[in-house]
Amino acid sequence: MTKLGFTLIVYVMVALLLMSCAFPQEKGAINKVAKEIEEEISWSWSNYRNYAWGARAINPITGEGTEEYFNIPADTMLAYLPLLHLRGDRNGIEAILDYSTRLDPTPDEKRRLHDWFKYLAYWQFLYRITGDRRIYDRMVELGDSICDNAFNTSTNLFLEGDFNPKTGTVSGNFYPNSFTYLLNLVILSEMTDNPKYKDKVKAALDTMDLNLAKTGLPYPEYAPEDASAVSKTMDVCAVMSHCCEGLIKSYIVSGDETFRDRAEKYINAAYENAYDTKYNLFQKIDVDTGKVVDHSLLVYGEEMVVPLILLGMVEEAETLFYSFLRHFHIYDWMQPEAINYETREYDAKYPQWREFRLRPEIVDAARRLYAATRNDEIIFKMQEYFLAMKRYCKRRFGYIPVYVDTNEEVAHKVQPSYFIAETLPGLYRLFYLDSHHLESILLDTWGMPIKGEE
Repeated sequence: MTKLGFTLIVYVMVALLLMSCAFPQEKGAINKVAKEIEEEISWSWSNYRNYAWGARAINPITGEGTEEYFNIPADTMLAYLPLLHLRGDRNGIEAILDYSTRLDPTPDEKRRLHDWFKYLAYWQFLYRITGDRRIYDRMVELGDSICDNAFNTSTNLFLEGDFNPKTGTVSGNFYPNSFTYLLNLVILSEMTDNPKYKDKVKAALDTMDLNLAKTGLPYPEYAPEDASAVSKTMDVCAVMSHCCEGLIKSYIVSGDETFRDRAEKYINAAYENAYDTKYNLFQKIDVDTGKVVDHSLLVYGEEMVVPLILLGMVEEAETLFYSFLRHFHIYDWMQPEAINYETREYDAKYPQWREFRLRPEIVDAARRLYAATRNDEIIFKMQEYFLAMKRYCKRRFGYIPVYVDTNEEVAHKVQPSYFIAETLPGLYRLFYLDSHHLESILLDTWGMPIKGEE
């Protein structure tokens, strides 16, 4: 053996030895965090079950149930369904089923229409895992109320405003990001074998596609009576992430290629007209002129990673994911609601931008990206995200949003239902499920599994 060959062998052996020492430590840290996540799930469910059962939400400081205005009836209870199903807790699911059968499927209550889509999503998942016909009937009753009342009869556009499902009273304009929850009507068509729900969604999509801006992007807001543009300034990543995610998932659920084709069309227009190659982010633009309006960026635009991956644009998704990490994780992993991505600061004129709201978008993006790339660095970054949430947001009875610069609690002392339905289950899946299983899971915008978790 030559001296060079001997030297190479020594180097390889030393490298393998170092890797074998380091890897168990990293794996040990991941396993420890995975155990912590499971403990947080048990602790959280126990607190709600024991102290706030039936309430719309729980106060994380006092443990009291609260009927805060932004939660629908039994919101937090129903939000626990994915976690309980993941862990095989049949007793918990049966308790929710028993309570749910006494709820009015179409309450006499005026709220934003997307809240009632969340109700529809809860009924759909609860029926899927229990097969209870009473839940099926509730699901159909609410779906019919939305389908029959929430679309303009002349333009077919969806009215995303205040809605009373009991009376059918609805008002508001149409927004392209509505397709992220119109997905639940497409799901309803598949579950009931009734095309009328999907046909409503397709008709709204056709109207929007006939009234695009000059850049080929939808307008961010339409008047439903005549499909005219109400506004032209769009945070492209935030709006198109939800629009295209809903469309591509509608394609996966229904097999209707119209949904996929439109999603691909709008994403291509976004890259052509709104992508900042210096920062690898989408800009806020005037969708008619393509002119940049400002450099503000909403954090939930991270969700754009999901439709990119579902369309096979993995490299673009990875670039976008890491760009968001660089710009938003400047407060020890607490994400402000929005920042100026040039200065990497929130705008003091908008105090709500300072809030870290325990959002799930980064977790969902990480899950999808990890399934597509098998890059362990993503796991370690989500480990830091979870530990930061636990460090800054955990209180005696739950988790609460805080201000990123002071760590003080926000005004509403409520644990968000999406933290229960989406953030915690997303972390659980990421740390416990293999990448092939992760890839097969399809969720709606409320975190309710559509496929892959039967």
